[in-house]
Amino acid sequence: MPGAGDSLHALPPHKEGAPLWWKITNRNKHGITLDLRKPEGRDLFAKLVAGADVPVENFRPGMLDGWGITRSWLQEISPRLTILRVTGFARIFEAMSGFTQI
Repeated sequence: MPGAGDSLHALPPHKEGAPLWWKITNRNKHGITLDLRKPEGRDLFAKLVAGADVPVENFRPGMLDGWGITRSWLQEISPRLTILRVTGFARIFEAMSGFTQI
């Protein structure tokens, strides 16, 4: 949620006040927060999507649709868009597959 930031900042371990897990999982990434339930958040998201190739979301199924962010709405903004929806268990599956070890 806007104002709270990413919860991984608080996840240990920390070294000299810096969250190490954050540095691993978000290397070379930029983070922002949007409230997609509000028109201002959806408008800004639409601007971001217009320049994107693949938006990735991990809400419960139907959550974005309920906020008006449907597949058709996204593809009206960018017809070439590939939409990736992942389960909340993606990290667990990643670890179980051995991919995280790589």
